[in-house]
Amino acid sequence: MEIIPFLLFLAFLFVAIGLFIAFIMRGVQIIPEGTVGIVERQGRFLNVIDPGRHLLMPFDRIRVLVPMQEFDELVHAERVVMRNAITIGIDMYVQYRIAHYQPQMVAPEQARRMQAEPVIQSSRGRVRQRDVYNATYGVDDWHEKTRKEALAVLQDCLAMVDLAKDIFGSQANGLKQLSALVKRKVNERTLLYGVEVTDINLTNPVIDDSTRDFLTSIRKAELQNRVRQLEAESQAKIQQLEAENQAKIQRVLNLSREELLRWRYIETLKEISQNNPAARIYVSGDGGDEVGRSEEGDKAADFEGAIPADQAQNRQPARPNLRAPQAYPSNGQPVMNDAQV
Repeated sequence: MEIIPFLLFLAFLFVAIGLFIAFIMRGVQIIPEGTVGIVERQGRFLNVIDPGRHLLMPFDRIRVLVPMQEFDELVHAERVVMRNAITIGIDMYVQYRIAHYQPQMVAPEQARRMQAEPVIQSSRGRVRQRDVYNATYGVDDWHEKTRKEALAVLQDCLAMVDLAKDIFGSQANGLKQLSALVKRKVNERTLLYGVEVTDINLTNPVIDDSTRDFLTSIRKAELQNRVRQLEAESQAKIQQLEAENQAKIQRVLNLSREELLRWRYIETLKEISQNNPAARIYVSGDGGDEVGRSEEGDKAADFEGAIPADQAQNRQPARPNLRAPQAYPSNGQPVMNDAQV
């Protein structure tokens, strides 16, 4: 009879040891590589633990494992309204992750006043405990929240963009600049809950036929305006050079205004005879010369005489006549007037 209490005691001892071992084993938790765990004690946040084996207290539990890898998300915006009420469809690739911790260089005096902040080390980088907390408790789903933020920022940025100039214009990197702008504005929002957008890439802009025709007409009008501007600048430059050359000739030859015009008149006749051998010089009754092209069947009843163009170089007029020569092609319209020189 004395052995029964002893056996009961041994059974109780074995049960107690088994419960203790089970209790201890229940508190051992293993965090997989590439994730961190959020530990709660009696329903309240306690801390963040890094990958590896951890022994938790009886009332502690791991609420969720937060992945540290980088995620890729394809966001397709089907109809985005741009400036001038133009709609466009575009694809946006978003890469994001829990914000990595970047140490800051501060002065020793400022470092002593700053409070130390817990940092979790993992194989994918260091993260702050505060960022993991904000991503878990600050938003319902930080993946979906980041996608929606990126789409909202994209719509806001495209509303200020001119499709013809900024995307399909002369800038070859228009989409890259727009991607950088969207990334910067998205990070301003996502970093508030501990998520960092590492890259945004805008690709495949799609427009309808009417918008494409509209952009083509705008581009054509811009090119035409540019051509007219260049022609006007070239003509102004030519006129300036001609004026400078005439001033230099007048100064070197010491000619008066009338003598310069007469010299220019004779030089023009030489140029006409060299460039157009078929041209003839007609001498009118008032002493002036007129230049025309002899065609078969043309009548020269209004002229008193005619001399070949190659003899006009040596001809000296009876009196000065400052009226400039006029070249008449087959259509009968004047094409040159040097009296305005």
